[in-house]
Amino acid sequence: MKPAFASLAFAALLASAATGCSPTQSHGASSAHSALADAGLVVSGEGSARAASDCAVLRLGISAFRPTMAEARQASASAQTRVLAALTSRGIAALDVQTEQLSLAPEFDYQERSRVLRGYTATNIVRVMLRNPALAGEIVDATVSAGGDDTRVDGISFELEDDAPLRVEARTKAIEDARAKAAQLAKELGVELGEVLSIEEVATGPIGPPAYARFEAKAAADPTQVASGSIEANVSVRVRWAIRPRD
Repeated sequence: MKPAFASLAFAALLASAATGCSPTQSHGASSAHSALADAGLVVSGEGSARAASDCAVLRLGISAFRPTMAEARQASASAQTRVLAALTSRGIAALDVQTEQLSLAPEFDYQERSRVLRGYTATNIVRVMLRNPALAGEIVDATVSAGGDDTRVDGISFELEDDAPLRVEARTKAIEDARAKAAQLAKELGVELGEVLSIEEVATGPIGPPAYARFEAKAAADPTQVASGSIEANVSVRVRWAIRPRD
């Protein structure tokens, strides 16, 4: 019921402000004008902007299953050493490689009333920042080749190293959208826009959406193809304008 009440109150204020004023009514009309301005006109605006991604994040590493814990750990360590060497040989800086998952756990086959130990899985996954997204396919192929059949490539996402300019562009468009909506509403209601009373950024959409992929280690004649696409920023604003009767 609140929206309906607000609409009726606004209509009443508008009608009072628009009515001609006699000397005995001037104070009441002035109060109506003031109330009309205070109530204001609130609109929301949306804006978006796109740009080509300039970096990529790969999540890859080793997941080695072996009969014993020692064998699993050793297989994982050996393969991961080769994977990291492959990254280094292709110019990936040590600061751009970070361990995200490190585990060594038993694997069981579960039966009706018991479980049987199958072996152990050693997992070592790193997060790799690629400053050149065009290298993503090449890096995937190089690490799969180095790590062998125990290699895992868990996914890839594309980002902007500095997304501030893109958000500024989206914010500008959101404000322009709000201004256009307010102007249309004011025209339809027969009022004029005054000064901006308040502005709020109510929602900023994520940069993305990120693109993900899953790969399996296997021999292949064709290189892995990765398309970086574009990154989108979304911004929403809510603006309140003072309004006054049209002269």
